[in-house]
Parts: sequence; C-alpha cells; structure tokens
Amino acid sequence: MKRQLDKLDRQILDFLYEDVRISNRKIASTLEITEGTVRSRIGRMQKDGIVRFTATMDARLLLQPIAGFIGIKVIGESVDAASKALAALPELNFVAIMLGRYDIFCSFLLRNNEELADLLQIKIPTIPGIKSSESTRVIQVFKFDRRWSVLGLEVQSNKP
Repeated sequence: MKRQLDKLDRQILDFLYEDVRISNRKIASTLEITEGTVRSRIGRMQKDGIVRFTATMDARLLLQPIAGFIGIKVIGESVDAASKALAALPELNFVAIMLGRYDIFCSFLLRNNEELADLLQIKIPTIPGIKSSESTRVIQVFKFDRRWSVLGLEVQSNKP
C-alpha cells in the first residue's frame, strides 16, 4: 500500500523526532487540533508500517565504537539476493541498493576491531554474488538525522 504523508503527518512526526515521549495532548495543543486526531494519525502510521517506536543507544557509551560504511560491488544480477543477505547481518544498520560506484552501500556500528574484522573478512566475503567491498571508518560525526520523511518521499508500507 503506497501513501504519501501529508503536511499534518509530517508536523506530528517532527514533534516525535524531537521527543518520542511527548504527549499527544501537547502535540494537539501546539498544532491546534484534537488529541484524537493526533492519536489516530500516529496509530494509522504505525499500522501502515510508516512509523515505529524503538529505543536507540548512544554510541558514545560504547567503549570505543567503530562506525563506518561499506561500498559493495556484486557480480551480474545478484544485487537483490546479496542485499537481502547483507540486511540479515545484525552488524549492519543500513543496507541500500545504489546507483553509481557501488551496487550496495551499508553502514555499521560495532564494539571493537575484532567485530569489524569478522564482518569484513568472514561474513561479507562469503555472501554469494559479492565481487568486492571497500570500507571506510567514521572518525567524527557532525550531524546525524533519521528524518527521511521530511524529504516528502512516498512511503512503501511493508504491510500486506
């Protein structure tokens, strides 16, 4: 089911991005709408698989976190299968099929060099169809924003 988020949906999401624990009443009051409207909009977005609420970890609390990116080239028509296999790896927190230099682009957040070596030397190379990979590590983050909806992209629900 494809649907476009409207302006009110995005406004509600903006409040939730800033403070996921904000009350529906406070959002409703600020936007001058009813609390029921906020509740039903959030409920619909959850039901449609557009939004979900999860706890996130502050990576700085890891002893020496290792964050980075991996560009992957695949052989022939293996992009979909390789992407699905990569997405199943818990070490990767982002997997996308790309246009350009790489067929697939991934990001990771790991606890130590041993986990990184295991990912790059054992797990990724054994996935069928992967031709090569190039990795890079983050040394300093200046901005990190999860708000994809502000792009106004049409959202494809993963619900049947």
